[in-house]
Amino acid sequence: MRRFLIIFAVIGCSMVLAGADSINFNKWTIRLQQVEIPDAKVEATNVDFSQQVRNLIRSLNYDGDFTVEEYLTMNPRVSRRFERNPILTRPVDTKYLSDGSVSAEYEVSITGSILKTLIPKTGGGFPLAPLSCPLCRRPWPEDLEVPEGIKLVPEEQEPIITYTGIIIDAQGLKAKPALFPKIFNEDGKEAYGIGFALENYLQDLGLVSYVRTMSEAYRSERAGLNPLRIDALRVNGRLNSDLIITNNDAIRMHQSQRNLKLLERCQVVIVIGE
Repeated sequence: MRRFLIIFAVIGCSMVLAGADSINFNKWTIRLQQVEIPDAKVEATNVDFSQQVRNLIRSLNYDGDFTVEEYLTMNPRVSRRFERNPILTRPVDTKYLSDGSVSAEYEVSITGSILKTLIPKTGGGFPLAPLSCPLCRRPWPEDLEVPEGIKLVPEEQEPIITYTGIIIDAQGLKAKPALFPKIFNEDGKEAYGIGFALENYLQDLGLVSYVRTMSEAYRSERAGLNPLRIDALRVNGRLNSDLIITNNDAIRMHQSQRNLKLLERCQVVIVIGE
């Protein structure tokens, strides 16, 4: 996981906020450590804690082509909302050390209000599996326009396997975590991204979670007890955060309404270890 370091002092008290903090791309949290040293001589400094956390988030990849910093530069209204968004910490652990100092750990969640500020418009994802009329269940001709208000459904072929989540194995591809990665098939058609997710799930969970090993992926609540496993072919995008999968695997992801519900609920885990 990507790690950062913040070291600064709080004016007027013997307390130091010190690294290391790390970003957990599985839970989308930032871990911070605060150390209080009794009778310490603390040098005054003018660093804004909340702004330091915002800077960490700005350094993340937004998607496969832009960092959060670049996205906010292109969208000044979003940038202003992001800067006004309060940074809330949650205490997770406190340790009393033998030298009299106190170490307290806190978390800042990137999901919730912070992610809500950064989410672009959701919806519009189009399934890549063969589709049928939602009323008569007959196959829908590819060259026939879909009337407004009609949502086609996958042609569900028996037997239908009930999956509980989707694991995408990108080990060894040097894929980089991003807030809103895209997954494409070999023809460049989008198989997963913000267009397939519901905004409330995306805001609360994040579009995907990233883990380092397959064992972590299979233990993930997002994957569930019977996940669909897919191997990524290669990375895509300027920042190597988007992924390419086979055309057949893209169809497997979209071949049932149940699978599409998994995508809507962001039940996708990406394995990025070496």
